[in-house]
Amino acid sequence: MTDVVKAVAAEAQDLVAEGFRRSTAPSGAPWRPLAQARARNRRRGDRGKPLIDTGRLRASVTTRPRVSATGFAITADPIYAATHQYGHGAIPARPFLPIPTLPPAWRRAFNSAAEEAIEALL
Repeated sequence: MTDVVKAVAAEAQDLVAEGFRRSTAPSGAPWRPLAQARARNRRRGDRGKPLIDTGRLRASVTTRPRVSATGFAITADPIYAATHQYGHGAIPARPFLPIPTLPPAWRRAFNSAAEEAIEALL
């Protein structure tokens, strides 16, 4: 089962990375755009893209299989990760993790990754 959990965890990490590339929540909803003043102050390549100013948040998202190999955890280390996930004050929520429910597209991707991992074992 460890190989299957690792395959699904890798798929989860890919889905989070895709959300950052597309500036979308796990549900597929687009993130609220940056305020114009904030967008103007961004580095040239990042102009207009929320949550990628330094890339620290995006790079911190990791998946780790649990010791029992029956599941995995997705983590984001920076202290401000929760602020961006849920929003706070003037900062709008821009969810990048599938909390509290797993979207159907993620469920299908996980099932596919698990099936491929099982087939590779047979």
